[in-house]
Amino acid sequence: MNTELEQIIKYNSEGSNLDYKKEEYVLGKSEKKNEILKDISAFANHHSDSDKYIIIGVKEKDGVASDFYEIDTLTDEATYQQFLFDNIEPKINFEYKSAIFEGKQIAYFRIFGNKNRPYLFKKNLQNPITKKPEYKIGDGFIKVGSSSRKLDRNDFESIYKTRFTEKDRKNDLKIESYFGTTDNDEILNWNIKYLDIKITNQSNKSIEFDVEMKVFKDENYGLISEDELIKELKKKRKKKSNGFGIDFEVVQPQIMNLHVDFQEKEDFVLISRNSLANKTAIDLAQNSSESDIFCKHLFVLGDDADEIKAELTIRSDDFTEGSLIKELTFKK
Repeated sequence: MNTELEQIIKYNSEGSNLDYKKEEYVLGKSEKKNEILKDISAFANHHSDSDKYIIIGVKEKDGVASDFYEIDTLTDEATYQQFLFDNIEPKINFEYKSAIFEGKQIAYFRIFGNKNRPYLFKKNLQNPITKKPEYKIGDGFIKVGSSSRKLDRNDFESIYKTRFTEKDRKNDLKIESYFGTTDNDEILNWNIKYLDIKITNQSNKSIEFDVEMKVFKDENYGLISEDELIKELKKKRKKKSNGFGIDFEVVQPQIMNLHVDFQEKEDFVLISRNSLANKTAIDLAQNSSESDIFCKHLFVLGDDADEIKAELTIRSDDFTEGSLIKELTFKK
């Protein structure tokens, strides 16, 4: 299987670059015939130039892939290509391929290289079953997070501004990694350090982005979330040694930090900043910095953790050439 696709399925959730579908898009005389037009054009109209994926044969739960279903017979890519070409302009670049994941044949659309935005309906369309109008000439849609909405005037202005004048803004951000000392009394007495980063916007324009970080595991140290660490320190009883000088009984915390999400994987932990009610997780003003991006939430156990490797991913509509991915090294 395509390694990149496998990583996407295992570790990414639905958003402006990814969608999961349990079944193939149906054409012919179906009430959902036009659904593919809206979905693919919405991805193509998103400002990011990175590849977007619609993965077929996957049921999601809370935006993450949970169950997989066999796609016995794939619709021919040319059939989908012709349907899009007949109804959307300009032409959208995409491919439709099969893949094997966990022993099942699934499929995926990869939508790529679409810089000639906006992509709009070039004819009026009605629902094949109800005969009610669904789309008009000139309608367009855009992916916003995990949902799609109709393009409005501001979207058109932004698309043309980005298309003709905007540059990729990755170099506007300065990233610093560090070990920190918490101000939480429950943890402070144990001299346990947390990992976090500081991001500085070096430009004269604010920037919005989402951020996540993989921190890779090693036998020389342990990684634990703040919620779990506090819970275990409060229990004052030792159940099972972790080999790093503190004994823990691993249970789910009852109180979660609403600002970050912590997931433990086989080879790393994944920590991400939550957006809560906002469009993006972070809105960094011009010429300003924000420290403790992950809210002092990830702690390191063990005295031998002198160097820890991580991979940071930042996603922003201002990154016209795709996400910012940076390797980090935390050093004491």
